Order: sequence, then C-alpha cells, then structure tokens
Amino acid sequence: MQYRVATQRWSGLLLVALLGVLLGRAYQHLLFEGPYRAFFLDEQLFGWAVESYSGKGSWTDYVLSLKTDARILVFTRIAGGVFGITALLFVVFWRSRPRWLWPVAVLNSLMLLFLAFGYYLDKGYQLGQWIEYSAQVAMPVLAIWAARPGMNRAFRYTAYTVVALTFVGHGLYALGYHPVPGDFVYMLTRNIPLTDTEAKQVLYVAGWLDLAVAVGVFIPGVRKYALLYAFFWGGLTTFARLTSYLVLGHLFWLTVHQWLFQFLVRLPHFLLPLFLWRND
Repeated sequence: MQYRVATQRWSGLLLVALLGVLLGRAYQHLLFEGPYRAFFLDEQLFGWAVESYSGKGSWTDYVLSLKTDARILVFTRIAGGVFGITALLFVVFWRSRPRWLWPVAVLNSLMLLFLAFGYYLDKGYQLGQWIEYSAQVAMPVLAIWAARPGMNRAFRYTAYTVVALTFVGHGLYALGYHPVPGDFVYMLTRNIPLTDTEAKQVLYVAGWLDLAVAVGVFIPGVRKYALLYAFFWGGLTTFARLTSYLVLGHLFWLTVHQWLFQFLVRLPHFLLPLFLWRND
C-alpha cells in the first residue's frame, strides 16, 4: 500500500515522460520522416508482401515507384497523427484512466517498437540501436500499468529491465562495441573543453558505468545508487541535445525545429529512473 500511495503521488513524472515521447514522435512524423523505408524497402523482410499483393510487378518496380515513396510518407503522417491524438487522450483521461486507455497504451508501445526496429534496420542491424529505445517503447504501457492495483512487483521489475536495456544500448556505443557515434563525441566537446580523443575516453568510462547501472538496478542494496546515476547521466545526455545543438540568434527557431523532438523523446531516460528511485 505504501508503494501504491507513492506511485500515485509521483505519477506525474510518468505522464511528463509519456507526453515527451508521444508529442516528440508526433512532431517528427508530421514534419520530418521516420526510418520506415529501411523496412518497407528491404526485400528480405517485405518482399513477400509485394509478391503477394502487387500482381505482376517486380521488386525493382516497387522500389523505384513514386507511389511507394508516397505511401510510406502517408504511413508516416498517419502514425504522427495517432501519436498526437493519443497524447491528448492521455492528458484528458489521465486521472480517471478508463479501461479502454490500456489498449491505446499497448498500441502506442507497438508503434514505438516498430519505430525502434526501423532504426535498428537503418543502422545496419546494430543491437544497441534497438534496445536503447526500450524506455521510450515501454513508456505508454508503464504509465498506465503503474496505476493498476496488484501489479506493483511486476511493474517494478519490468521498469528495471527497461532502464537496464536502455543503458546497455547506450553503453554498447560508448564502449565502442558499435562505432562510437560522432554526435556523442560532439556533444561532449561542445559542452566540456575536451579533445575528440579525451571525449572518447570519457565515453569509454561512461559506457562501463552504463553497464554497471544495468546490473545495479536488480541489486537491492545498490539499486538506489544505480537509479540515481541513471537519472543524472540520462538527464545530461537528454539536455545535451539542447545545449549542443540549439543556436541563439537568427537560427534559434530553426535549430529548435530540428532538435526539440530529439530532446522530448528522451525524457523517459531520466524521468523513469527518477520515478523508480523515489518509489524504491
């Protein structure tokens, strides 16, 4: 019961994290694009559908067709509309949380999972790219689940797993298991006076700490410290999208347009650990 009361008291953190993901992805899908071409233009994954439903058309005809590109764009815009509408539903019905909001949450998580899979394909089947979206993918379901009675233990360990996977994904890049992203190095050197070599050394250490978090969240005596570090480092990497890329002056709104959604979708990376830390 004590955990239940604390969960209700701090559930606003989950709502903010959820809205960040949904509104950020809505903005991206309505004004930019998603990684869906990596799936719909992959013959091994989607070729069967083209052969089954396109009549005599070849795969090459499908790939080169302007209609294919237009349909992928329409799919992207529809997904953006769904994200935006469901964000509004969560705001309006957050306090009452009717039963029908649960399947809406599951739908959102499935859409976010498909989005993460698209990025996984787009980045050349890098596992870290897929699992680093775990907190974002799970956020709709976790936000509703936290309010349901009788599921506290299951909820907590599901949430710990989601946090662990997110930080493992980060760690695989920081350690160099996957190629270290240039923007990781840039964000460090942009905010701290480091050379590129020094930034990679800092990332290497951070990568091992990410893996330590992934283990520590499952150890009762260590969990609070792991979650606190996850909140700290997750917050830094999230806000770095703003401090590194927003440009004051006449380019300010252009850079806001390009990078604000990148900040919003990462709110669960530190708000979810904070919620778990407060309710541990």
